[in-house]
Amino acid sequence: GIGLSWPVFSPPGTHYFIWRANELTGPTGLESYLIMSRLLGDSLADPDTIALVSANATEYSAAVSPARRWASVHDRRRLRLFYSDTARTWREIPVNGDGSFGQTMAALDETTATIVWADPAVGLVQGFLRRSFWTESRLLFEGYLDRPRFRSRPRGGLWMAWGTGRNANAIAVFHGEKWSAAESLRCAYRTTDPYYSY
Repeated sequence: GIGLSWPVFSPPGTHYFIWRANELTGPTGLESYLIMSRLLGDSLADPDTIALVSANATEYSAAVSPARRWASVHDRRRLRLFYSDTARTWREIPVNGDGSFGQTMAALDETTATIVWADPAVGLVQGFLRRSFWTESRLLFEGYLDRPRFRSRPRGGLWMAWGTGRNANAIAVFHGEKWSAAESLRCAYRTTDPYYSY
């Protein structure tokens, strides 16, 4: 079986999946494999094992470029980051972070990816992996910050939306290494009952 499968940022016309296997394994018997695969036609390509992680891991993300793949996971109270240039070979990059409130990744070019994760202690944090060089900085969006998600923007750059714990999602644009101000993304609910975005 598989755990949650979150969206993977990949080139147009391609579809990838990342998930945590439900089968328990590892030295303690309390771990599972984090796996990535590509949809080819109506079937999945051979799964590629990224790492052994806690069986409780539910927050992970991935991105793909024509030359490289990246993956991240909140594992045992810390964020772990990986990249791969060839099938079945993943390298881990040490990072400081949490990511327990969600994370999202996007490829900026063939060898550069950005990741944003929600850290309950500091808010939204953005990092860049350029080849194997890692940098990070805190984002200054305020309020409750939950499960950010990147999407390509037709006019260039990226949209990022995240939960606010209120009756609207927040959305901002990342373009040219800069962020726009955050805006509210509201739904036209049919009732006046309270709704909360997570």
